[in-house]
Amino acid sequence: AGGQRGYLIHITADMYTVSGVEVLGPFSRRDRWLLPRDRRFVTGKAGDGTVAFLAAIASIGFAWLLLAPA
Repeated sequence: AGGQRGYLIHITADMYTVSGVEVLGPFSRRDRWLLPRDRRFVTGKAGDGTVAFLAAIASIGFAWLLLAPA
């Protein structure tokens, strides 16, 4: 169930990018988005690595807080 939830979240996040997602692929080659054209995110830039690093550090911190013995 966790893997399916992660997959769904990933696909949903991709729908916020300028590339969009072929939701009905391979039956339809048409991309779909969740945001208007002027609000979509560009990915593949230098800042992506920084955001990923900070998210990883935050995830480790939260996991430590939740799993650390009292």
